[in-house]
Amino acid sequence: MLKYDGGKWVPADDMGTSGALTGLTGDVSSSGAPSATVTLNDNVVTSAKIVDGTIVNADIAAGAAITDSKLATLTTAGKVSGNAIISGTIGGSTAINTSGLIQTSTGLRVYSGSNYVELKAPTLSQNTSYELPFSDGSTGQLLTTDGGGKLSWTTITTSGGTVTGVTASAPLVSSGGTAPVISLNNSGVAAGTYDRVTVTAKGLVTGGSNVTATDLPNLAGDVTSTAGLSNSKVEKIQGIPVASTTPSLGQILMFDSSKWNVQYFGFGELRSTVTGNTQMPASCATANKTLNWSAITDTFTCANIAIANTQVSGLGTASTKDFGDSAGNLVELDGSGKIPAALLPASGDNLGNHTATTNLNMGTYNITNAGKIYLADGAWNTPSLSFASSPSTGISNSGGIMKFTSGGNLAMDLSATSLILNGSFGPLMRLGGGSFTAANPTYSFGGYSSSGMFPGTGMLGFSVNGTERLRMDSNGMIGVGTTSPTRRLHIVGDGTDYGDDIFMEGVNSETAVPQISLVRSRGTASTRNPILANDTIGTLAFRGYDNSTHAYSARISSNAETDFATAVNGNLRFYTAAAGTDAERMRITGSGNVGIGTTSPLSTLHIKSNEADVVMDGTNPFVVQRSTAYPTASMEVAGIGYRSESPTPSTNLWPPQANVSFRATENHTASAQGTGLSISTTANGSTTRQERVKIDGAGDVTVMGKLIGAVKDTSGNSLRACVGSSSPGGWTYYAVNTTGGTWCSAYKDISTSSCNFSTVFNYFPTLDASVGSHWVTFGATSVYNITPTSFRIYIGILGSYDSTNCNASAVPHNSYGYYIRWMGVGL
Repeated sequence: MLKYDGGKWVPADDMGTSGALTGLTGDVSSSGAPSATVTLNDNVVTSAKIVDGTIVNADIAAGAAITDSKLATLTTAGKVSGNAIISGTIGGSTAINTSGLIQTSTGLRVYSGSNYVELKAPTLSQNTSYELPFSDGSTGQLLTTDGGGKLSWTTITTSGGTVTGVTASAPLVSSGGTAPVISLNNSGVAAGTYDRVTVTAKGLVTGGSNVTATDLPNLAGDVTSTAGLSNSKVEKIQGIPVASTTPSLGQILMFDSSKWNVQYFGFGELRSTVTGNTQMPASCATANKTLNWSAITDTFTCANIAIANTQVSGLGTASTKDFGDSAGNLVELDGSGKIPAALLPASGDNLGNHTATTNLNMGTYNITNAGKIYLADGAWNTPSLSFASSPSTGISNSGGIMKFTSGGNLAMDLSATSLILNGSFGPLMRLGGGSFTAANPTYSFGGYSSSGMFPGTGMLGFSVNGTERLRMDSNGMIGVGTTSPTRRLHIVGDGTDYGDDIFMEGVNSETAVPQISLVRSRGTASTRNPILANDTIGTLAFRGYDNSTHAYSARISSNAETDFATAVNGNLRFYTAAAGTDAERMRITGSGNVGIGTTSPLSTLHIKSNEADVVMDGTNPFVVQRSTAYPTASMEVAGIGYRSESPTPSTNLWPPQANVSFRATENHTASAQGTGLSISTTANGSTTRQERVKIDGAGDVTVMGKLIGAVKDTSGNSLRACVGSSSPGGWTYYAVNTTGGTWCSAYKDISTSSCNFSTVFNYFPTLDASVGSHWVTFGATSVYNITPTSFRIYIGILGSYDSTNCNASAVPHNSYGYYIRWMGVGL
């Protein structure tokens, strides 16, 4: 039998007595006698079968083993802990489920048959932990660490070998090392879009299009072009200009001493090969003339046709003509080509006494000596000497002498040294030499001889009443109030009578208004190109003199946000100067966003600063007005929020993390506009904003969804508390029977109309003094005559008082400056 010897169960006989074992029952049974076979019916070892409820080494005999099939799966946390298993193996399909760590000082083996994979830790000076990735990787990926023990699947795109360094030559550059970084140096070309080509700062071509004629540079010289080669023409031949006149059929190009001009070619254009002069005479038009050519000069001369009557067959003998002054006589010239004076009409019978039927043709005859042609004086609109195609245009005499000189010049001898055009209403022009100044201008008007235009060295000036007001210099600079303009328009004033103003006024009923336009394009004046993104279109600058130059104080500029050929988007930039350096302070983008401290505003008003962003100092509150119709209940009408900058601030904003919002508590009308306040915050570790405090239109406060501080009447109406204070003094004597004059009494009515109570439940007063003490008083907590707008307080002062020091004319309450602090509760 099994017998417990105090430490374990051992086989033994029955207390040492002899005899045969006939049978066993219960957990142990036997068969056969006297030699019995013992069978253990219940082989499950439980704490109930062990005297002390535990299984220890002493309970299992030496060499005994518990087979795997007899071992249960350890699934409950904490069942095996510490060094509960210190040696041996756990074989079979036994599983170990634990929420703790499995520790081994040698290694961890995973078997496949008799072979295994073993993981061992190296010699360590500190603990190292690795966290496996959440999901499986893809084919070919490797586990890599981020340096902090977190493993992730990584695709390795290189194969074989270890890179120890990379050397690069310009324009490439390498950082070297086992993990080299190879980059491309900037090429020196600014990134942007050039003619038909778009390049990066590194010289990479990222876009382009075919070259057209307009992309090529304009030609210059004899052949010129505009818009590239799309419109070219011959401007010169061998450096000589070609006239721009369109030729007619049959015309040729001929040099006219200054340019190649178009004209018809006739005999008059023939030139002598000897002298280079014209071959033809200037005039040879009469019927009795002929042309004679000279081989010596290679020219033609005009000569009379002289043929004797005897040289012409058939003429016979012609009668002879005599010279003289009789009828039929020929007139003989005086040898100088003139008709003798004796053959001319008498002096009293001058040419003016004859009337021509149509025109008076003087031909080639001259009026010699004192001969004159007399014309009527005429007028400026009916000239004495005019022209057939324009009879109102010509020469008339209005006083003075006018003549044409032999050189073809018009000479005038004017007593006033001036020329009056179109009567007294025309301008006054001074001709000839002389010194002309602002007070004595060359070109003036009517009776205003000291107002006009005058020249100078490299300038043209304009004067009014003898004082220069404007000038233009040789560089095209115009100065107003200055004689040394440095800009296209340079205005200098002394600040008096708005002398420095540029004043523009529009008076009309149309939509057009006065404006100052600053216009810019790329290219040239003849070929304009669209402006590009970030081009400055125009600047309005404010500059002040600092003893050396006019330094920038502030300026406003407009810049392109995009290439205008693609889309027209522009902004306004505002600059101010601090410590002599101006910088951008505010920007209004093309979409209307205003940025202060940022050049990329993401909302209607975006302020970015390391200091206080918005400071309001004044008597009026900061008001945000919702620009919409009356809001409905629960609609947010305004708010103030805090918003953290997002990782990509140039593209989006995170929602506010905390804000104070104002919400309508009812549908607003002209007579009902209930509004409440809501405060929301975001908890640590969260990005979700939640409402924390709410104050409704009645003043009830809800914190985290719970109403606090709310007192209601029996009908559920929320009560309101209102506090106030009266002014010192104003007490009225109250006569009481003091029996001996030991105290003084007075009362005061306290106004509470500022609370706007409709119903009041009670007032809670307390007494205070602005001058004296009030510790010997009584009655301060007793309230009388309670109404929604007032209550009364009676105060008695202990002491020796009688009618001499406490009466209707004077009470100590006023001299002590007694006043009442109070709180009221009502609806």
